Amino acid sequence: MKKDKYTKGFTLLELLIVIVIIGLLSAIIMGALNSARANSRDSKDITELKSVVNALNLYFSTNGYYPAMATSLVPTYIPVMPSNIYYTGLSGSGGQCASYHVGVSLEKNNVVLNTDRDLLSTTAGLVGTGYTNLCGNTNGLNASSIRGDDAQSCKGTVVEPAGGKCFDLVP
Repeated sequence: MKKDKYTKGFTLLELLIVIVIIGLLSAIIMGALNSARANSRDSKDITELKSVVNALNLYFSTNGYYPAMATSLVPTYIPVMPSNIYYTGLSGSGGQCASYHVGVSLEKNNVVLNTDRDLLSTTAGLVGTGYTNLCGNTNGLNASSIRGDDAQSCKGTVVEPAGGKCFDLVP
């Protein structure tokens, strides 16, 4: 087919090729962006967990024991309690909290998972330590058992967040 020398523009095939290239580039960029977002959320969660640990240490310095519920830290020791932190107060004889087990579920593998405790706290206490009882009210914020292994989220499910890894700490 002979082209008119005054006809300008792109053919349908050229436009389709450009659209496909733009679509592929967008998919690659979105994949990298989602990974960066997950890393950012994990960093925020780790920072929040460490601020809760600092607040717990301040509480202990003031009172001589840890709180039965993490919500007792607000507002004196921490302005707002993060909603995704799991906390269990522990005692050796059923009295005041002499220790704690705290954790947060991460979305991705992270180097901090190599430095956490990987313990399991149950209604019978913290497995592998001398703390045999939960202390106080365990109906508080994300209270009761924490599954500290890195294979699942802190509540022992793969639902929250999907494929989560539990970063857990004890004093």
